[in-house]
Amino acid sequence: MAAALALGSCASAPSMPPSPDLSLLRGCWIQRGGDAARTMRWFPDGAGWRGELLVYWPGNRRPSETRYRVLPAPDVWQVCDNDAARCWPLDTTLPTEADEPPSRATLVASASALVFDIHDGARLQPVFRGQRDGCD
Repeated sequence: MAAALALGSCASAPSMPPSPDLSLLRGCWIQRGGDAARTMRWFPDGAGWRGELLVYWPGNRRPSETRYRVLPAPDVWQVCDNDAARCWPLDTTLPTEADEPPSRATLVASASALVFDIHDGARLQPVFRGQRDGCD
């Protein structure tokens, strides 16, 4: 009887999602142009990743900062905005126009470019679209 209970509790435990390959995410990025300059840094942190977005607005002495985490959750990896205490499922592929717009965070890094968007249903919020930069 005890063995059956132990086996039953193991069977109902949530599964860990496979880890996405985010190795190209590591390092520093810069986005120039538009209304402000933006820098983003991503580094491994325990089982996940941590990111820091700094936005340099003209005329401001200090940049605004937003911190993000990429973390495993049961059955899915998620991107969390630490400051807003909000999370979205992680998508590591660029969506096509035919894709339905579910809520998700798109995080795609190549050797030279980074795209980070948050999709809240039909609303697209580009967070960062920049090029690789050296870390100071």
